[in-house]
Amino acid sequence: MKNSPRSPLSSLVILSPALVAVVASAVVAVSRVQAQAPAGAASKLPPFLKVDGLYYLDGNEDDLVRVLELAPETGWIRVQAKGTESWVNVANLSTVTPISKEAVAKLQLREQADYILEGAGEISEAIAAYAAKNNLPPDAAFAWSDIRKFLKPEASVYNSSGKDVTGRPYLFGKKVADGVKVNPETVKELALVIDNPDAYWGKYKP
Repeated sequence: MKNSPRSPLSSLVILSPALVAVVASAVVAVSRVQAQAPAGAASKLPPFLKVDGLYYLDGNEDDLVRVLELAPETGWIRVQAKGTESWVNVANLSTVTPISKEAVAKLQLREQADYILEGAGEISEAIAAYAAKNNLPPDAAFAWSDIRKFLKPEASVYNSSGKDVTGRPYLFGKKVADGVKVNPETVKELALVIDNPDAYWGKYKP
């Protein structure tokens, strides 16, 4: 979502079974979006639909959508998704599914966790590449400046200064053999949406 770390909300990756039902719907394709609500094509709006509500709209990709404006006489709704506002006609949607605030919070946390796990993997690969390039022994110490050059510019952590999206530092640098670990405070914060921390974090678990 690279000159700065991507937002963890820029995409959805692997979800826990408890959240699969929550994220089964999505936003409508760009071809269905108009710059303003046109006349005609009226369609009855769902009774629960409200301004400034959070919903999933059934379409082609999963994304969190905020409803900003309703046009009941035409069946169009103005929504915000991925920071972009668009008009969508509900006649083009198979469903408009409400999502609770609790589900939204869990989804956002899970996206954070997936993004942080991705960052740990990128750092791990950079450490391995740095050690191999310099023929370092397992107990060699290193710094962020040493391994950053081995990260791809599009890596999620490229401009992170070695920190995850919560602002906490990844744990690395004392020994090449230690690799990288996710900050224990970060793991604790995300525990609500991780069913099996050992399996999820794997070798990156502190």
